[in-house]
Amino acid sequence: MKAKKKGMLFMIVLTVILLIILVSISKMYVEMKGECNMQKIKGQELEETLMYLQDNDIQELISNAESVLRGDVIIEDETNPLWRYSFKENKYPTVTAIDLELHVIYIHIDGDNGLIKVAYDINYLSSSGYIVWGAGHIIYPAEWTIEKHEGKWVIVKIVERGA
Repeated sequence: MKAKKKGMLFMIVLTVILLIILVSISKMYVEMKGECNMQKIKGQELEETLMYLQDNDIQELISNAESVLRGDVIIEDETNPLWRYSFKENKYPTVTAIDLELHVIYIHIDGDNGLIKVAYDINYLSSSGYIVWGAGHIIYPAEWTIEKHEGKWVIVKIVERGA
């Protein structure tokens, strides 16, 4: 009877190990497949993004958003998607500087609508240089949905995905 129980236990352990290996292999396959698909479209996306980065209106939109993220411009209108990124001095009274690195990953425009994907690192620093608050090494880029209103590009929605 003990031999039968040991045999069953061995089979259960072996099954669990095989399931773990199978799940790991399928995750790797999905990641590899995703990377291959990304390689196919990266050339098109890069070309399109570089083209739109030359557009003065798009440059102005990105520059304005950077100004908000750096704390140079304060957004009072809570309906503006950039409002939540507007520096709140009363929330962080010890902050004396904001360090920002913003990288445009992708731009796609379709008529008066578009999408900009950005990755950024932002740190609120104290006078002694310590980080008071920060969001760094954003793996998944934020997605800015943009629309042209009265001839100007504006951000109408911001989506951030967590890891």
